[in-house]
Amino acid sequence: MILKRRNDGMGYYYKKRGELSFLLLLDFGRDGHSKRIRFTKTIKINDDALLKTTRKLDQYLQKELAKFEIEVKAGGYIAPEKNRFEDFVKEWRERYALHNYFPSIVKSYDSYLRNHILPAFDHKRIGEIKTIEIIRFLDDKLKGDQERKDGRNGNLSPGTVRKFHETLASIFKRAMVQKVIS
Repeated sequence: MILKRRNDGMGYYYKKRGELSFLLLLDFGRDGHSKRIRFTKTIKINDDALLKTTRKLDQYLQKELAKFEIEVKAGGYIAPEKNRFEDFVKEWRERYALHNYFPSIVKSYDSYLRNHILPAFDHKRIGEIKTIEIIRFLDDKLKGDQERKDGRNGNLSPGTVRKFHETLASIFKRAMVQKVIS
């Protein structure tokens, strides 16, 4: 697609990225250092009927561009962070946990992270981790569906699983405060 410009100078377009995904781009011109001010977002469309009709698809994508523009102008858009979960956890520990928790709590959090949480999520970007994945992780730990390093029965106590939840909640709340995730 060709970048379209409106009377106010803002450019916008969308282009197909895969079978079901489209890239939305908003171009707000250049900043004081001649650097482009651009925002991008990828959306997926699972409606086969919509994908088959060019006009309806174009209308739908124009509406999505308009919604995206409103989100960006209102300051509600947070660009997907490139940080891996593991990288953010290291920063969270150094800049937040060590200053806000007792050393014994940080030590416990470190153990939960090293032995259970990071092996499950370290390969993902922090913005990619969905609530349902966390729920499944906690549920699997409670049911014992995963192998333990100490060779004992797989299920953990509800209290231990609650500590995993507290650890994850602290990390994700901090990520929201720092606007790494929405």
